[in-house]
Amino acid sequence: MAPFYAIFGVSQESALLTGYVCYTFSAVGVYFLARNWLSQFASFSTALIFVLAPEITFWGRQVMLEVPVYAFLNWGIYFFVEYIKTEKIYQLYLSIALLVLGLYIKTPIAFIAIPLLFVLLRKRGLDVFKDKHTYIIAFLAIVGIIPLVYITLGLVIFRYHIFKHIFYLKMNIYFPNTLTYTILVVSVSIPSIPASITSPLTTGPIPDGVPE
Repeated sequence: MAPFYAIFGVSQESALLTGYVCYTFSAVGVYFLARNWLSQFASFSTALIFVLAPEITFWGRQVMLEVPVYAFLNWGIYFFVEYIKTEKIYQLYLSIALLVLGLYIKTPIAFIAIPLLFVLLRKRGLDVFKDKHTYIIAFLAIVGIIPLVYITLGLVIFRYHIFKHIFYLKMNIYFPNTLTYTILVVSVSIPSIPASITSPLTTGPIPDGVPE
């Protein structure tokens, strides 16, 4: 979003333009990714289904991170598939670079590394560990996420202290015991932990006198 703000100024229109551009690139990425297995018409239909999906169209109109991260994710996977097909190493570099950049938008896409690693090992076997580019890419990826780790840890510590004081004031009212209180504080402090995991643990009847 920073480049768009630098060019067009800081405004809601600039923020929405960022979303629209990412929305378009995400759809184009789906098309080219689908072309690895489908015809032109089927690939276009796949991209159309993607952009018209209710969840995608909803977030595509908002200044949110879901659609931008899809753009980086789709193109990162596209270049990875191209590398698997052609074994041109620059495509693997591009894939990992895009995925690392995507991590700065939303960290949960880190989980895509698991299926990608599985596919890579299935394709090349143990030879992947004999390739110098494997270690170069791994080193560059680690260097690339060091600032993200630093920022995330700072955010976790900040959020932990904020929510600890907020929830401490209401612990005796809202939480049945210290365990559920601790779980909730930790979960809201770490962005990667979905609230759906911890909400059943902290949900209970609201005592009399507490506004709903």
